[in-house]
Amino acid sequence: MILPLAEYGDLQDLAVIACRKNEPLIPLAEVKRRLKKNGAFEVSFRRSVERDLRKLDQATQAQVLKAVDDLSRAPRSSGCRKLQGGEDAFHIRLGD
Repeated sequence: MILPLAEYGDLQDLAVIACRKNEPLIPLAEVKRRLKKNGAFEVSFRRSVERDLRKLDQATQAQVLKAVDDLSRAPRSSGCRKLQGGEDAFHIRLGD
């Protein structure tokens, strides 16, 4: 494999490309699936939470579920506070 140095700028980049040239290709969709699977935290609810969510209007349900989905990807996001006395228990405020 011949790669012009001017296109890559430094020898480290060329070394990485050369080392990886024999790796199998993975489709983008598969990479996204793997990242989603490995990068997100699992969120579990008690049945009582589902009952409580059903009591909310649809707009509020959507807001809560979106916040939970966001937290599954970034559990220490802005506005998320650790609950006192709870191990790995956090609070996020939505709405008023």
